[in-house]
Amino acid sequence: MIRAILFCLIFFGLNAALKAQEDFARVDAVIQLYPAQAQSAEQLATFINRDFSSEADKLRAIYGWIINNIAYDPAEYKALDYSFTTVAERNKKQEKFREQLITRVLEKQVAVCEGYSYLFERLCELTGVQSYLVRGDSKASLDDIARSFDVNHMWNVAYISGQAFLFDPTWGAGRYTDRFIKDPTYRFFKTDPQHFSYSHFPQLQEDQLLEFPLDRAVFERMPIIVDEAISDYALLSPQEGVLQSTNSSGRWFFSLPVPKGLTVSLSFDGGGIKPVKTTWNKETATLDFEMEIPLGAKFLIVHLDERPGVVYLID
Repeated sequence: MIRAILFCLIFFGLNAALKAQEDFARVDAVIQLYPAQAQSAEQLATFINRDFSSEADKLRAIYGWIINNIAYDPAEYKALDYSFTTVAERNKKQEKFREQLITRVLEKQVAVCEGYSYLFERLCELTGVQSYLVRGDSKASLDDIARSFDVNHMWNVAYISGQAFLFDPTWGAGRYTDRFIKDPTYRFFKTDPQHFSYSHFPQLQEDQLLEFPLDRAVFERMPIIVDEAISDYALLSPQEGVLQSTNSSGRWFFSLPVPKGLTVSLSFDGGGIKPVKTTWNKETATLDFEMEIPLGAKFLIVHLDERPGVVYLID
């Protein structure tokens, strides 16, 4: 139950914190006229190629159609699978698997991350946009704090005018607790690599698209960072995602690299939100405060302007 509450709070915060992006009003309006169930990836790509010419608009159409029409269903995990004994056999079966999976996603209109990402990649291929798949780890719930790296997620990199950008249509489609809740968001369309790295860690370091990539050990230990207002993880304190309820002083000092003027409030275990008094630190450009952890608390959410900002596990 706690995990479900946390997951809903986090994704509500993601949508509420969505900042203004490029003007894709025309693209968003046009794709609403497309059929909700495409007969094939080729049919959908024909519509996109007909209506849009720029790589940015095509990617917006691809991402937008997927998040509005494909639902997340964990029952699809390994619904299709294959085995192999040689590299040649693997390559042959992998391509067949890819085509079968894309067909299944469009027919059933459900998928897990693999289906979302393969469909996104195929539509990029058919519309002349360079892209590739990325496999790695993701951080979205309390269980993900302080655990070892695990390849459990898939997303996409695509290029606009030669520059690489990050996309996650799975997370963009909505949220899942005990059932899928459709809630399309463009939060994961061309996401800033710094903020993307707080919740996604690729197998290959270069796929972070960062000049100074995040270390895997740091990613494993860090808290869940939700709000884009958190500008620099290096200035965040505490940086460890697990807070010890019995530290020596009994109090915790927090330093948040966020814009001056934001209100800060706290909630424990999904309960009521209570404001906290902060001090602006000019030298570090952070909002600072101290707090005590209530006896028996399991997790803490630090809210920024009443939106979930950072989530800590309490041990």
